Amino acid sequence: MSKNSDDLPIVYAKDRILEGLKKSQVLIISGETGSGKSTLVPLILHENGFSGNNIIAVTQPRRVAAISLAKYVSLMTDDTLGGLIGFAVRFHSKFGRKTKIKFVTDGVLLREAMEDPLLSNYSVIVIDEAHERSIRSDVLLGVCKLCLERRNIKIVIMSATLDIRGLVDFFPGAVTVSVPGRQHPISFYYLQEPQEDYIEAALITILQLNLTTKNGDILVFLPGQDDIEALHGLLNAKNALVTKTFNKKNKHADSEREKKLVFAKLGNKEFNTNLWKTLEITPLYAALPLEDQALVFQPTTKGHRKIILATNIAESSLTIPGVKYVVDSGLMKQKIFNSSSKVESLIIVDTCKAAAQQRAGRAAREGPGCCYRLYTREAFAKMRKQPLPEIQCTNVAHVYLELKIMGIDNPLEFELIDPPSKSLMLCAAMTLHRLDAITATGDLTDIGKCMAKIPLPPMLSRILLASIEFECISEVLSIIAMMSTDMALFQPESKDPSAARCRRNAQHPHGDHLTLLNFYNLYNDAPDKSKEVRRQLLDCMQSHPINIKNATSQSPENWFKIRQCICKANWMNTATLDSNKRQYKGLCSNEQMYIHPSSVLHGPGPLPQAIVYSECTSTKKMYMHTVSVIAPEWAAQTKR
Repeated sequence: MSKNSDDLPIVYAKDRILEGLKKSQVLIISGETGSGKSTLVPLILHENGFSGNNIIAVTQPRRVAAISLAKYVSLMTDDTLGGLIGFAVRFHSKFGRKTKIKFVTDGVLLREAMEDPLLSNYSVIVIDEAHERSIRSDVLLGVCKLCLERRNIKIVIMSATLDIRGLVDFFPGAVTVSVPGRQHPISFYYLQEPQEDYIEAALITILQLNLTTKNGDILVFLPGQDDIEALHGLLNAKNALVTKTFNKKNKHADSEREKKLVFAKLGNKEFNTNLWKTLEITPLYAALPLEDQALVFQPTTKGHRKIILATNIAESSLTIPGVKYVVDSGLMKQKIFNSSSKVESLIIVDTCKAAAQQRAGRAAREGPGCCYRLYTREAFAKMRKQPLPEIQCTNVAHVYLELKIMGIDNPLEFELIDPPSKSLMLCAAMTLHRLDAITATGDLTDIGKCMAKIPLPPMLSRILLASIEFECISEVLSIIAMMSTDMALFQPESKDPSAARCRRNAQHPHGDHLTLLNFYNLYNDAPDKSKEVRRQLLDCMQSHPINIKNATSQSPENWFKIRQCICKANWMNTATLDSNKRQYKGLCSNEQMYIHPSSVLHGPGPLPQAIVYSECTSTKKMYMHTVSVIAPEWAAQTKR
């Protein structure tokens, strides 16, 4: 370990950690923010012989955390990344024969468990950030419990919250180690009254901080990408206006009108304009390309102030240097799946107390910090203590399929800390049966086995397999590769004018799937991530004894086959038009649904009689996304 780590609290717990692993196969470490768990525990284990002839796996819920931790720990050990320290995330990995510590996303390790349920390549499994209760982490904990039949494996579970009762109950006989955080003082500030417009409240807080404080970057927590883009635009406009207004060479810099625009809604307080620093605005959310996410770790330009606009991706694991102020909206986006309607709602909800404390802790990693909570003390008191486990509120069809592949005959009986409801699991089984992945008696089919090998949600992997029958594999590979990445192509023109122009050029009259195909084929600068996804999917498909054409056909006949393929595979996601109301009725859900405004089929003109869609989400209305025209009889023919 490096000398810089000598004063981290986890170092003083080293003996307790090693002693605990001698006594038990399972060790649970609760350590507050800044204790050094994520970076030093794997090194402590390796340096004390726990890697043996195998590898220590360290899981993270997010790709950016797995990669950044691997890079940081490799620097600590003065080793080249990919040597002693490696990483593996979806579509990107760097490790070799000498790798002894491998940082992975929990999804990557789960895919390994599908091939090897006892994870025999690993001597230690470290589950980090277990407090987040992500669906993948929760399933991995269940897999780890199965792995305990291997007497030579150790399981280390790390949580940033002190409430670990659920983990202790789930792993009887586990040894627990509590480690204090190296937390500097945090000053908290609350609103006196509730604020409806949290974006405006965040904007005002950022501007006030930039006009009243001398140094320190600002980390802002917002619910989602849309909010980040909205605030980004407002800050850019204000930044330009301030630069113009306080530019000493500008003859009109002292005009009252411009000053009023600068200080609008900032109150009557006198500000020292000499404190103003040019804002470097950096977004951080899961759909952002990895190279763009990495920008948050770059040093701030001298004389500037970095403003990081983030979702809850920045709550834990990541230490963003230079942050002294946190502005917390107190909100997050959560998916809620309705097993009756088969519709997933993406809603904005209050975060929990544990997450709010994690957010605040980001301000005090390097010294005293301040947290500005854009909610009242009363609102904080009413928040739930811990997050709602993701596995209890989302579609679990992919989990059901993964468990079947691992040899779990009845996934309803698989042990989980907080299992999903029976209705969610039965809905998953019904979905997989309709996708031909399992039989009516719950046995895996050959199609189901193939679907599980493809790193895609079941609905998409089924389309890919159907493309073999319809002889449109190459085209469908490109479409799904585009669907598997952040589809900026479907952003409104006001948000991304260049993407909107590209969409107009690639637009296909039969809908979004063929528009995505056109975009991929027409533009050499199709997203690199899409090309990477396509390459990996192609490798998966090469295991089938089929001939995959490199060239794609632009003939109407192939367009016809592609739409037929999507309809046959995803017939459950078909809907027919109620022409009197310009709305649709779902074939299976029987719900009233609308084409999302982002679709190329949305507009004032005549609507198609029947459509197939990739997913439906509920906000103010039930909206269908990635929509294509089909013949009404296609859905009727495939209904079962």
